[in-house]
Amino acid sequence: VLIDFGLARDTDATTITASGANLGSLPYMPPEAVLGDGDRSDPRVDVYGVGVLLYEVLTLRLPFRSDTAAGMRAAILAGFTGPSSSPGKSMS
Repeated sequence: VLIDFGLARDTDATTITASGANLGSLPYMPPEAVLGDGDRSDPRVDVYGVGVLLYEVLTLRLPFRSDTAAGMRAAILAGFTGPSSSPGKSMS
């Protein structure tokens, strides 16, 4: 698994990504990225992704689950789903 949070950038490099393109893995995208608001992309987007990753590590599941991309987008936009109903496996 390779995760790129976009923290390092070459300021002199030109980009080849289309303007407004959705980048990243959907389960780790904040609501503003799901909406396609690329103008609001800043380091907080990375913090959100790390938060989702930590939630997944601690509970062994994603905070938002769906079988379809559209369902995942709707779940992310709806907000927090509450505490995990099944805690992660014991480390003992």
